[in-house]
Amino acid sequence: MAVKQPAIEALRAAPDRKKISVIVTTFNEEANVAECLESVLWADEIVLVDSFSTDRTVAIAHTFPITVLQRQYFGSAAQKNWALDRVQHEWVLIIDADERVPEALAREVLTLLATDPAINGFYIRRENIFVDKVIRHSGWSTDKVVRLFRRDKGRYPNRRVHADLEIAGHVPVSMATTALLAPHIRSGAIVPLAVTSAQRDPVLPNVPTVAE
Repeated sequence: MAVKQPAIEALRAAPDRKKISVIVTTFNEEANVAECLESVLWADEIVLVDSFSTDRTVAIAHTFPITVLQRQYFGSAAQKNWALDRVQHEWVLIIDADERVPEALAREVLTLLATDPAINGFYIRRENIFVDKVIRHSGWSTDKVVRLFRRDKGRYPNRRVHADLEIAGHVPVSMATTALLAPHIRSGAIVPLAVTSAQRDPVLPNVPTVAE
């Protein structure tokens, strides 16, 4: 299991830092889940929601100091919204099992949370890896996803596929400076999330999940 870095530990100990929960969803990810979880051990809480894997995913997950839940899979959006209702902390980072959070991104997230930003969500830039090489063309070099946000200000629309996280509230135009990673992602940069006019309500309407 990965050893926490001194710089990370110092940032975690910041007295006014907001705590963060990490959500990971899995199905038959035994080849990826250990490295994924090792990359987020700096978080205050890790919740893994598994869709009844038939391989060793759950057994491996239980070797980490995390919460492991299982739920039938009705779609990516429903699974993540269900998980959001079960985490403890105001701020949430969602990653996939084949993604990794590099130390530089972890440091940036922790530094950001020590400031209690007046922003509800952030894009994270992604480096996509194919056959051990970063994809630099075909639009992949500018890939970014909304993964870091306030739990009560974000929900996924109730669709089975291509459901992008929707964030409520105003977002400043100023930009932060860093980026994210995986074996299908490499290093990270956080960018304050821009919202459309339809997303500027003070509170995001509750998005129902598929019936249990």
